[in-house]
Amino acid sequence: MAEAIAGTLLEQGIEQGETRAKRNAILKLLQSRFSNVPETLTTRINAIHSHAQLDKLFDEILAAETLDDIHL
Repeated sequence: MAEAIAGTLLEQGIEQGETRAKRNAILKLLQSRFSNVPETLTTRINAIHSHAQLDKLFDEILAAETLDDIHL
């Protein structure tokens, strides 16, 4: 039982680390592409937990010409 709990906690930790890494990559990309990223946008990105949504957002930022082209 303890091993199952430890395995679950490890998986959750890995998942959280991957989510944090995706958010950081998105924020770096935004900063690189658009310089001044509004704090409200940063806050909204940091609230996203879905890997699929973060992946979609990353692709959207790559294609965006302005911050207004990004839909959260």
